[in-house]
Amino acid sequence: MPIMLPVTVVHTPDRIHPVGDHHQHGPASEAAPPQLIPSVPTGSTAPAPPTAEELLPDTATNATLRGLITTYIDEFVITPFSIAGQRCHGFAARLADDRPGEAWLLSWLPDAVLNRRQAYAAMVLDAVLVDHELDSATMLSVMRRLAAQIARPLEEILTQLCYVTEGPQLR
Repeated sequence: MPIMLPVTVVHTPDRIHPVGDHHQHGPASEAAPPQLIPSVPTGSTAPAPPTAEELLPDTATNATLRGLITTYIDEFVITPFSIAGQRCHGFAARLADDRPGEAWLLSWLPDAVLNRRQAYAAMVLDAVLVDHELDSATMLSVMRRLAAQIARPLEEILTQLCYVTEGPQLR
C-alpha cells in the first residue's frame, strides 16, 4: 500500500496550486486535507515535458503549429506529481500506486488512467480548445490527433470538457 503524504490543494478560478504539507493542531486537525497530490520532496525536479514533435510527430514540418504547442507546454505549471495550466480547465495528477511506470489522472477525465505523454497530450488539447490561434480546420485536426494520443474519441473528450466548464445542460 503506497504512503500518501497529506497536502492541501488550493483552487482559484484561473489556476490550481498544490501547497506543501499541511499541519494543523487542535479540533480542526480532525478533518484531513485532500490527498490528491503528494508533497514534492526537497530537491525533486519534474522531468522535462515532451516536445511538440513527441506529442504530434508531424508538427516538425509546421513551424507555426509546433511553436503554438510549445507555448502551451511552456506555460504549464509542472511538478513531479502534477501538471496544471493557466489556460486549462483542470489539471493532471500522478497516481502513487503499485502500477509499473507512471500513471496519471486528469481532473476532467477521471475514468482514464494515462501515461505521462498522454496526460500532456490531454492538457495541450484542453489549452488548444480554450485559447487557440488556429483556423477551425487546423484546430479540429490537431485536437483529433491529440485525442488519438489518449486513445479516446474527440467527441467524448469534448463532452467531458463541456461538463467541466459548464455543467450538464438540461434540455
